[in-house]
Amino acid sequence: MKTTPLQIFYSKTSGKYSAAIIDALLDGAKNLNELSEATSFSVSDILHHIDILEKHGLVGRILSVDKNEKAKYTLTKTGYALKDTFDAAKKWGQMYNEKIR
Repeated sequence: MKTTPLQIFYSKTSGKYSAAIIDALLDGAKNLNELSEATSFSVSDILHHIDILEKHGLVGRILSVDKNEKAKYTLTKTGYALKDTFDAAKKWGQMYNEKIR
């Protein structure tokens, strides 16, 4: 059976962790603590899912020259290409949340 483009999309972005991390990074680069605050997930859960998103090529790590500054995570060009899709999904959720049970 051939994998469809929609199946590929969901396999790389689905799940509450991946979707929330991608959504938070659409606003710009963040370190682990900032991602934890933005998503309400633990740093260890975020770190686990960030590693997966990095392997998928959706998230990249920005290392600072200053050793006191924490690494930041950002969407890659491929990850940022999800912006319109995530915006549409959020709009759909807002419009139909009350209508779907």
